[in-house]
Amino acid sequence: MNIRAKTRSIDTAISLFILSLLIGLVVYIVVFFKLSRPLTQLSSRLQTIQPATDDRLPKLNDKSYDELTQLTQHINYLLNMVSDVIHAERDLRLQISKLEQQFRGIFESANVGIGLLDESGRLILANPAFAKLLGESIYAQAQQSGQWIDRLFAQPYRLWGQIYASLERNQATTNDLQTCNEWLHVIISASYNEEHIPHYQCVIYDISDRKKREEQMRRSADYDHLTGLHNRHSSEKILAHLLSNTIASKNQLAIFMIDLDRFKYINDTYGHEAGDKVLQESASRMKQHFTREEDLIARLGGDEFMIVAYFEATAQLSVMVQALIDSINRPIEIGNNLYDRVGASIGIALAPQHGTSSNMLINKADQAMYQVKRSGRNGYCIYGNPHCLTPQLPSQHINPSLGN
Repeated sequence: MNIRAKTRSIDTAISLFILSLLIGLVVYIVVFFKLSRPLTQLSSRLQTIQPATDDRLPKLNDKSYDELTQLTQHINYLLNMVSDVIHAERDLRLQISKLEQQFRGIFESANVGIGLLDESGRLILANPAFAKLLGESIYAQAQQSGQWIDRLFAQPYRLWGQIYASLERNQATTNDLQTCNEWLHVIISASYNEEHIPHYQCVIYDISDRKKREEQMRRSADYDHLTGLHNRHSSEKILAHLLSNTIASKNQLAIFMIDLDRFKYINDTYGHEAGDKVLQESASRMKQHFTREEDLIARLGGDEFMIVAYFEATAQLSVMVQALIDSINRPIEIGNNLYDRVGASIGIALAPQHGTSSNMLINKADQAMYQVKRSGRNGYCIYGNPHCLTPQLPSQHINPSLGN
């Protein structure tokens, strides 16, 4: 009995073992064909798909909708998303490339100079106009030394102060600065990079023509267009400045009021063109005698002139004035081989002896000048002196008429 039971147990165990093997084999076959092989096929197919192409995973079974089909659809959805992102990035890179080309073209062909400086003023990047505006020699020297701001501008410390102030205020610095070659308008904006280190964008353009026009406008406002001398308006300002310096330095200043004798006769007889030549030549001769930077020569209007000059002694003043009269007395060509002469009646007021106000001194010099006119013209008189030195005009002039 025991032997029979033992035999049945062994048979049952063997049968169960064989059944387990069969079930395992069936499960393996089912898993292999339904899951493993399809996954292997998906993996192999997925490895062959290139990003941003239209290749997608095929459906494993068109007649069923199971987890593998869902997985395939999800993978294809992700591939579509990746493809869209890659295409978008390509389009973006293409747009950026086009913008870079456009900005590079603008940068390279711009008429204004554009440069990027580091925190120490060394040039990092610049366009061709930057070198052209600065001049090749200056550009090369600055590039070699690396100190652009210090090399280019006459007052670099003032400019650096403005740059630092603009950095604190987050504003641009603008200034008209003169280099060795021309006038430039400079715009420097400062900012910090990601490491919190400042750098500077420098834009420059040539304003030499504008400066010339401004100078021409200033000259037309301050200078007589015919003789190039100061006009009445500018001479009054300069005289006031000279008088203030005279009072502070205790120097002596002489104010000459000059009226040309016989000018009206020449102007009426030979015409305004001849009169203009007389005025221009007389102004030129005055400038030959008063060449110091602090000397003032002005045409007040008509044939009226004013000269303001420092002097040390009355004897020196007399020599100075007599030399001027002799120079003006020389014949002047007023036409083709046509010469005539003018004289000069000069009244002189001294500062500070006769006053310290411009109007007072001009009036007193005028009074002295009219005293010369009454005494015979072509001479000079110092205010307060009852005697005037009035030598006669040379008799060799072409037309002896005494006129104005």
